[in-house]
Amino acid sequence: MIGDQGARRVRVLIVEDDRRVRGALHGFVSVADGFDVIAAVGDAAQALDLARANPDAVVLVDLLLPGPDTGLELLRTLTGLLGVPAVALSIRVDLAESALAAGATRFVDKHDAPDDLLTALRAAAASSYA
Repeated sequence: MIGDQGARRVRVLIVEDDRRVRGALHGFVSVADGFDVIAAVGDAAQALDLARANPDAVVLVDLLLPGPDTGLELLRTLTGLLGVPAVALSIRVDLAESALAAGATRFVDKHDAPDDLLTALRAAAASSYA
């Protein structure tokens, strides 16, 4: 989607199991200039369905989804099988290397500045347009 000034808008799918964090992320990203949140969901199954239906969206994945390695497996499926760009999000910075190896374009620590998240989402979107 092209914005008013010719810049491509970034469509984002948020995957975060904590309802409060999911709501905060949705609120923050949806009001940021140049972004559209297509959905905010709490589990991997919903995320996969929506990613298949919206292959032009960047998926923001919480790495600590319920289940063993669920966030990493979701990243592998999104980026490997579906070819969808994804950004990993977590408070566990020790998972950054694993997230990037699983196909994430970027890793964002939940403690990072909010603008770092927007920068990561833009970079992931730009990589998919190339």
